[in-house]
Amino acid sequence: MSIQLGIYTIGALIIAIGYFIPISNNYTTARVNNTAAATIYVATPAQTEWYDSLKPPADYDGNPEQYDDFIKECETYLRLCRVTDYKDQIDFALSIIRGGNNNLATVWSHNIRADMLEYEHRTPPECPFANWEEFKASFLRHFGSYTSRDDVLEKITTIKQGNMTCQEYVTVFKAHLIRSGFNDAAGLFFFKKGLNKGLWNKLETTFPLPEENADGTTNIQNWINRAVALDRQYRRWKHDRTR
Repeated sequence: MSIQLGIYTIGALIIAIGYFIPISNNYTTARVNNTAAATIYVATPAQTEWYDSLKPPADYDGNPEQYDDFIKECETYLRLCRVTDYKDQIDFALSIIRGGNNNLATVWSHNIRADMLEYEHRTPPECPFANWEEFKASFLRHFGSYTSRDDVLEKITTIKQGNMTCQEYVTVFKAHLIRSGFNDAAGLFFFKKGLNKGLWNKLETTFPLPEENADGTTNIQNWINRAVALDRQYRRWKHDRTR
């Protein structure tokens, strides 16, 4: 069991004990900062055993045939563990979205974490998702919409950044790129093609250009990193202007 999962389980056990024991039974009430009361209940062995028997969903590896079941299992587990903060719910789901062909699921969850971290460092701190439902929609959009390689090729050749931040666009694009089988040169062509025009122009005219591999071949990650940095720089500037 992972440390994060252990924290969820222990926290859920402490929070949920009151669900099983009537308030008239053993409990202790303490004042917190003289303003709030915290009630501590004592769990019976049977209740502790019940919580210990809860098993989290299996890791999700990007299989489109299992995405719906995975989300339902997550929601059931989080409800039983009484995890109500949607950011904690997202963190838990991301912790078990991993593996898959070419680490498809790991790449996606890593990119989402990076995006969330970037938002947390804003002033004031923000989150790229307004609630669990938005995260779920993003998850289903990435993992539940694939039917064939032809479908993937159509998506990667037509995807547009639109209203997404560049980091959000990268997350979607990489999910398609891994399944497409494109090399870095082909991938970079369609990555640039999908960027908003202003960002694309800035990317092509900011010197020195991103470094390529030592053998002269395309290094798509360096171009992606540059595009994300330029987009963040522009959005910070725009945000500061409106303050």
